[in-house]
Amino acid sequence: MSDDIIGKFLALQEEGKRRRDFEPKSFEGELPLIRGIPGTLSLLRSPLLIHYETGRESYCSYHKDLSATEALTKARDVALAARAADKSIMLGISSKLIEDAKATLPCEKCREIRFRVDNVRKHLFPEIDRLRKAVHHKDEGVLHAMDSNSSGTASLNYKACFDYYHLVFTSLIPISFGDEWTAELGIFKMHRCKECRKQLKRSDNL
Repeated sequence: MSDDIIGKFLALQEEGKRRRDFEPKSFEGELPLIRGIPGTLSLLRSPLLIHYETGRESYCSYHKDLSATEALTKARDVALAARAADKSIMLGISSKLIEDAKATLPCEKCREIRFRVDNVRKHLFPEIDRLRKAVHHKDEGVLHAMDSNSSGTASLNYKACFDYYHLVFTSLIPISFGDEWTAELGIFKMHRCKECRKQLKRSDNL
């Protein structure tokens, strides 16, 4: 048996192992995606509801006996849904931090750099940040494979897609309704825009 055939066989074994060696985490009861408005008979829907529904069928129907193509499709669907929900919430938090920091950091460009979306995710939601990076990993990421039209599936991290979906929706739904969250501005490293760096340099040279 040639080394090429052996290599393909081992790759298939690895791909199968990655597909079968986990089960998506169950959600504890019903996710609170719809709330009643106190004092009224009206209901309030979470902005994340549409993203949750986009990936729910794929998340709930995943099982170890799926074919490689079916497993990849479901993993991609849940990762895309989680990414959309993640981005929506992070943009909202970033915008609020940029607005709240006006008094202490007048320059809008500096605020935008300091509180950009990737910084918000990294400092306030490190586990979501880790899983987002996993689904985009250049060797193992399902979304990276999709974006680059890669045909190889042996090394893909299917589990990260489902963990990402579960964590995003269990962690971020309260925030989507406007529930309070806290952030110490000091954890965000100060970054100056190009113009402010020039001004500081001129002041130092006076």
